[in-house]
Amino acid sequence: MPIFTDTEIVRLFGFEDGENERPDRLKEYFFRNRAYENLVGGLPIRILVGHKGVGKSALLKIAYLEDKDRHELAIWLQPDVLKDVAESSDRSFVQLVNDWKAALTHKIFAHIAALVAANVSSVKAGIQGSIESLVRGLTNVFKAEKTLIYDEISREAVSNFLNTKRIVVYLDDLDRGWEANRQDIVRISALLNAIRDLCGSSQNLSFRLGLRSDVYFLVRTSDESTDKIESNVIWLTWSNHEILAMMAKRVETYFGRVADEQLLLGLKQRDLAQKFNPIMVPIFHGVGKWEKVPTHRALLSLTRRRPRDFVKLLSSAARVAYKNSHKIIQSGDIAAIFEAYSSERLQDIINEFRSELPLVKPLVYGMRPTRKEKTTLESYMFTNDQLVTKLKNLMQQNSFSFVNGHVVTAHSLAEFLYKIDLITARKEEGGIIVRRYFDESRHLQNQFVDFGFKWEVHPAYRWALQPGEPDAIFKDVDLIADND
Repeated sequence: MPIFTDTEIVRLFGFEDGENERPDRLKEYFFRNRAYENLVGGLPIRILVGHKGVGKSALLKIAYLEDKDRHELAIWLQPDVLKDVAESSDRSFVQLVNDWKAALTHKIFAHIAALVAANVSSVKAGIQGSIESLVRGLTNVFKAEKTLIYDEISREAVSNFLNTKRIVVYLDDLDRGWEANRQDIVRISALLNAIRDLCGSSQNLSFRLGLRSDVYFLVRTSDESTDKIESNVIWLTWSNHEILAMMAKRVETYFGRVADEQLLLGLKQRDLAQKFNPIMVPIFHGVGKWEKVPTHRALLSLTRRRPRDFVKLLSSAARVAYKNSHKIIQSGDIAAIFEAYSSERLQDIINEFRSELPLVKPLVYGMRPTRKEKTTLESYMFTNDQLVTKLKNLMQQNSFSFVNGHVVTAHSLAEFLYKIDLITARKEEGGIIVRRYFDESRHLQNQFVDFGFKWEVHPAYRWALQPGEPDAIFKDVDLIADND
């Protein structure tokens, strides 16, 4: 039975950001979903796209660690070493692409050449933005200086490179400092084109990189040339069932038990939920629609199909349990965190997207129900026409503008709200509630077509939009169904 200190909480549930996890623990509990096979399948360009919190960095890190274990010449380039590349606004797009190609080959060479204690400045001068010059330069250095490799791991990697001439490059957090302006969009687009050019001219180089879905969406809709890299994109999405199985694996491995992913995925959610019995009560004692419901359903109803949300919920509830001297997480411990969790998630999207829409805060807070809407049964749910009307009213009160120059209309604001997951698409089919997220069904918020979905403010934000009224929210929010 764990004692919920901060140290044990991290050991049990993992870090919220997987890239900071200890490699041995990450390898132990890492959950290989469908995106994993596509990432490591051997194609030269893999672009992992998804919202913050879906596990892009963790997936890239585990692939990198496994490449290192196989003695691949794999390198991880931090975004700070590339922050000054292709920033000039007076250069043509072709020049920016060439800037990226030259910078990438130089950075790759410098990073790998650091494996040997040798003066490589004369060779570096010959690296001119082509893979052929990069491979030739590295081969010359390693053949001349191979006795100076300073550790066994590096020695194995260099030996493997001399046989295969293969290099795998990982790029993550490229959207760090992203401001969603035209210059940022062109810069990322030029990078993607440079990578395509480099990999297209040689079989020796592979790139695996992560991008936020909103960044990719803006680049994809602003640059017609990006249709050529669309086939290289892997959308990292999760079902609620996969998230529950993923967290069950973490709990199982914490207790020293073997956890087979496929077996976990094959279980019903009620059976998966039993894996949490040693740490959490199985029934949540709420009110209204949340009265005596399975605890896992209550928690999953507040996640946005992002594993990090589930980690945050469980970790926060465990801290309250520790404060209350509870040996396992109780219903009261969970209910106590909802408002803070909701406020933090709302602040997250304000921080994340105000670079794209400076007045994002009044927009999202404007989605709270009016006094009249509070009296209806669907205060957080809208038809297309109702959503457009609400947004037009907000436009009369605020001067909204997109940084990239995109025209502001009620429909473009609706698409923005859908993209940031503040609203989700919802339809009832045969008594079952079907919800769709932007990453799954990007076409649903279409300016000219009504697909029969309503629009619902995600439950994760409702405590922040309606503070001090938890019972009203419990009576209003429909929980997700098992195996949803």
